[in-house]
Amino acid sequence: FLPKSRALRLRNRVVSYRDKIANAINLYGRNALEVKSALVAARPDITVVLNPLKPRRNSFEITWMDGDKEKILWTGIKKGPPRKLKFPEASVVVAALEEALKSE
Repeated sequence: FLPKSRALRLRNRVVSYRDKIANAINLYGRNALEVKSALVAARPDITVVLNPLKPRRNSFEITWMDGDKEKILWTGIKKGPPRKLKFPEASVVVAALEEALKSE
């Protein structure tokens, strides 16, 4: 058996780790909503769909889909650390969307 103080420390570490995971998920969700609102404001005629399933760990991508065609507008998979590099500025994504629409 571990001493009670040791067990308590281990338990606190697990709780702390879970809090960090929850904060990371919230950060991805907040950034996704921010980008979504910027895209809808710039182009009200498009539909923006957020990932309905749990996202891939440490990934943030924005893909333009038109029928069978797909084009990645922005990816943060190979960016960072720091973590903030994994998320785009909304204006960068809007500009990438406008460029993708021009090239069609």
